[in-house]
Amino acid sequence: EEATITQAYCLFYLDTFLNSNISETFLTHIHTNLANVRAAGRKCLLRFAYTWDDSDTNDNGVPDVLENATQQTEPDLPQLLAHIDQLKPILQEYGDVIAVLQAGFIGIWGEWYYTDHFVDNPTQPDTISPTQYERRKTVVQRLLDSLPANRMIALRYPLLKKQMFGRTTPITDAEAFQNTPLSRLGFHNDAFLNSYGDSGTFQSDA
Repeated sequence: EEATITQAYCLFYLDTFLNSNISETFLTHIHTNLANVRAAGRKCLLRFAYTWDDSDTNDNGVPDVLENATQQTEPDLPQLLAHIDQLKPILQEYGDVIAVLQAGFIGIWGEWYYTDHFVDNPTQPDTISPTQYERRKTVVQRLLDSLPANRMIALRYPLLKKQMFGRTTPITDAEAFQNTPLSRLGFHNDAFLNSYGDSGTFQSDA
C-alpha cells in the first residue's frame, strides 16, 4: 500500500500568527516537512489555513467562531499578504514537490466561505460584494506571484474564478499553459464523495 501513495495532503494551520508574522521556528517546520516529502519521492497537495474549529453553531447554523470577538478566522488582508510573502521562498524552493497549491488562507479550513474579513457581513458568508471579490483576487494574485510559474492554484469553488476574473466560459486550448492567472487557476472539490451533497461546490447545474 505504501508503494502506491504518490501524493500527501499537507495542511499547515497558522492559528498562532493571526496578529504577527510567522515565526522562524514554524517556517523551519514547514521547510522540514516539505523536505521530507521530497526525500520520500512524493508530491503534496498544499494548503495553509488559520482556523478549523466550527464545532458549535448558533440557531442559524453560523459557526460560533464568527461571533467570538476574541477569535478570528484569518488575519485581515495586510497581515495575510505578509504571511504569503514570508512563505514565498519556501514555495519557490519546493515547487518540485507541490502538485497543486490550494488557495486556502481565507475562512475556516481555508475554504473561503466562513470568514471574518473577506465578506461585508460574516453572518452572511454567501453574500460577497465586488469589493470583497477584489480583496480575494489580491490574495490569489499574491499566491500566483509567490509560486514558481509552472505551478497551479486550486480555488474552492468554480464561482470564485468566474467572479474574480469576469470569466463565464472555460479557457480554450490556446489559453492553457500560458502562465496567465486564468490558465493557472482551477478548483478543488472538498465535498467529493460527501454523503450529503456538494456543500455548495457547484452553484448551479451549469
